[in-house]
Amino acid sequence: MSYSFLAKILGMTSSSNAHEREVAEQKLDEQLRKYGITKEELERKVNHSDSDNDSREAITWTWINREGKTKFLRVRPPEQIILGAVSRFFNGDLVICHDHFEVFATKGNKMQINLYTEYLLDALDRALIEERNQYSSSARFYRDFNSSFRKGWAYEVRSRLNDMKEQEERDGRRIKINKQFVNQSAMVVRGKNDTERQISKALKDRTYPRLSKSSGFSRGGSGRSSGQEAGSKVGLGRQVSGKSSLRLSGSRS
Repeated sequence: MSYSFLAKILGMTSSSNAHEREVAEQKLDEQLRKYGITKEELERKVNHSDSDNDSREAITWTWINREGKTKFLRVRPPEQIILGAVSRFFNGDLVICHDHFEVFATKGNKMQINLYTEYLLDALDRALIEERNQYSSSARFYRDFNSSFRKGWAYEVRSRLNDMKEQEERDGRRIKINKQFVNQSAMVVRGKNDTERQISKALKDRTYPRLSKSSGFSRGGSGRSSGQEAGSKVGLGRQVSGKSSLRLSGSRS
């Protein structure tokens, strides 16, 4: 059976052309009956992360920041908030050690977590520069403006990522596979997320069986509202890029 052929038909079922969509749906139903599989089973098969067992292996790695360092003298709240939010968005988790961040996720989601976090941190830097450039050099800024802006931005993006994930688990999502867009049902999305979360959590629990939860950071400050507003505008499309030329694509793009 050629799953790539069926994937193309599945992608055509989301065509904006009503006639093409109708023909594709009829053809897909015919092929599904022929091979004795359901649409949900096909979606799982054409999803690279689900078809590649190696990519579903639980792994852990130390976060390398944009300066190429793994250790820090003090925690940077925005970086921790964003890295934690992205890790959870991709069904992983973040552990804050005494001098580094440790990420737990499936092997197939490592690249997405690293690149997406890098993309958002770059976007945060640009947003702060743009905010300050709106005012003259003589304008007065409170001492805490930069830090509170960054935290406000990071918390807003975290909230949006949570909402986006909830919507995908409720309504399904479109993914891009081999230049074809494919619809994934909400049931398949939830099943995939649950499986990956369980795999990642099992490794984290084995590594840190007595781990306590962080109390979080303060959310006030003179730049909080500006940061939240800027964070509400940043693009959160799945296909993003950081400083690397790599693109997020495939199962989580």
